[in-house]
Amino acid sequence: MPITEIEGFPTPSLVDRLSNDEPDFYDSTDVDASGQIRRQANKARTREAVKRYEDSVRRDLEWLFNSRRVKDDRLAKYPELQSSVFCYGIPDLNSEDPSRTHDKDELLHNMEDAVARFDRRLCDLTIEFGSPVLGSHLLHFQISGVVMMDPVPAEVAFQSSLDPIIGECKVS
Repeated sequence: MPITEIEGFPTPSLVDRLSNDEPDFYDSTDVDASGQIRRQANKARTREAVKRYEDSVRRDLEWLFNSRRVKDDRLAKYPELQSSVFCYGIPDLNSEDPSRTHDKDELLHNMEDAVARFDRRLCDLTIEFGSPVLGSHLLHFQISGVVMMDPVPAEVAFQSSLDPIIGECKVS
């Protein structure tokens, strides 16, 4: 039975399905004596599945923001490349200063664009930068949105930080 047909469980991401360490976790079906499929609604397991799904969104956002895509004007001739894994991630931050408003706006646009292209589970995306912390070079921001999952979409918010010096992003 396809995972999307199991009531009460969110459909795992492709990465989670490919690397599934617990193949029986999402299998909540059983067959009764008459051969009919019986669904076992276990609320604790459903909550755990939702938590795992939200954790996979967090993990995938972190991977996305820690990946660097090639910035090459010659690629404009090939619009289909923009949505391929060739352009996965955000542009390199080494030439930008995220403390400057223009560069921060550019970074925000690149992050929103990357999520829109490569993680369609997250809708109504909002990324808001926090106030700079005195004595810290980290850029703090919050990612919020609605995770589209079965059976019910869920609102999420992730506190995040970006180290522009080494280009590392942490999403938690």
